[in-house]
Amino acid sequence: MSSLDSTYSPVYESETDFDNILLAYECELLRPRLEGPDVLEMGCGRGITTRFLSSLFSTLHVVDASERCLELARAGVPASVRFTCSYFEDFEPDTRYNSIVLANILEHLDDPIGVLRRAAQWLHPEGSLHIFVPHAGSLHRRIGVAMGLLQRVDGLNERDVSLGHRRVYTREKLVEHVNSAGLTSLDEEFILLKILSNAQMEALDPKLIQALFELGHEFPDLCADLYIRAVPG
Repeated sequence: MSSLDSTYSPVYESETDFDNILLAYECELLRPRLEGPDVLEMGCGRGITTRFLSSLFSTLHVVDASERCLELARAGVPASVRFTCSYFEDFEPDTRYNSIVLANILEHLDDPIGVLRRAAQWLHPEGSLHIFVPHAGSLHRRIGVAMGLLQRVDGLNERDVSLGHRRVYTREKLVEHVNSAGLTSLDEEFILLKILSNAQMEALDPKLIQALFELGHEFPDLCADLYIRAVPG
């Protein structure tokens, strides 16, 4: 069983961490792709995605193994949102979902393929999984290798370790895990050209960050995050 307690980090308490901005871009990418009314969020962090999803769907269910993450996610969402404290391996939903969102979750898991396989069983026949992971090919990781701070782009850096990451996904590795779980990728996107570390990115002008997001469409292999929409079969 995965030790999902490690998915909680004091970083989630920060309102300025650059991951919050990345999550905002992820949410906008999700907006036209999500189907409801029944939506499941697997892992909630500090609740940024939870608040976004709750603004779109009245039937939202959130599952996370960290009581603190659930506490953070409850703030500012409607009372209709359901929260369950559970390991994904133990979770047994009482309904099926049109959309299941796993935002920056698979990199934490001991058995991501097994969790994906279970999640696929919780979908409506026409439902889909929406998966985000940090991307090993990100420009800032390549710079880290060039500076001698990382041995390889998919190596774990200090921040990865502090957040409880067990891997950093290449596009090929994520597709392999998706396919091994009996899923097929229907849609892929790369998100935001990240040139510096989180702490350094936080200091940039929002207009520059928006420009880096736009440039990401031209240089997808160098972007910070990777998205896949997948369905069973």
